[in-house]
Amino acid sequence: MEKAKNFYFDISHYYTLNHHINVLKNVIKKEGIKGFLKRIKKHLYFKYKRVDFSPENIFDLEVKGDNREKASTYHAVLEKPFLEILEKIKEYEPDITKGAFLDYGSGKGFSLYKAYKFGFSEVIGVEFAPKLYQISMNNLKKLKVKNFKVYLEDAAHFSPPTNVSLIFFYNPFNEEIMQKVHDKIVENRDKYTNSVYIAYHYPICKEIFDKSEYFEFLEEAYCSFSNEITRIYKLKDLQEA
Repeated sequence: MEKAKNFYFDISHYYTLNHHINVLKNVIKKEGIKGFLKRIKKHLYFKYKRVDFSPENIFDLEVKGDNREKASTYHAVLEKPFLEILEKIKEYEPDITKGAFLDYGSGKGFSLYKAYKFGFSEVIGVEFAPKLYQISMNNLKKLKVKNFKVYLEDAAHFSPPTNVSLIFFYNPFNEEIMQKVHDKIVENRDKYTNSVYIAYHYPICKEIFDKSEYFEFLEEAYCSFSNEITRIYKLKDLQEA
């Protein structure tokens, strides 16, 4: 499949000294010394709490279900673009945090932690690798996150909770699984108690939502810090679709 060349991340470079030096240079360039020191402080806090948000190669892990080869490597979303995404969606729906935040492929739980800090009433993750699931549970407990749930389940078979307001994707899987997830979201649209938004970060399979009669495309947001884009959609009301 042609897109597979861009879909999977090679994370071997994340563990090299050269990578860490380049990251530090980039932070200082874009955020200044103050931003750099803030990151160091946060890193030390996570170390003190024994919290692990490091990248993980999914192909080395046991998973639930048969879709390992259709998933992406786990790498936590960068904090700055993620918070920009949440602020952008709040412009469309000021009360977005009254509903639940849902992350497909939640990995070690970083986005759940930041969504909780942003103010969501509940944060929910779906993860199919038992190791990542357990790490995320430990991380969220250590960071004293309240009202969270993480489901050890294949995303293709997961039905979103009725109180969801924002669904987040960070390039978690390929077109086949994304189509099944799309269908599950749509299948339950008469049960949702809030307007439902999609934030699709690094949108490799964007055509599924672009062509869907059930979703309205709102905008493509660009983050200059990370040179990444996020496509934002809204699930249409029943009478519209």
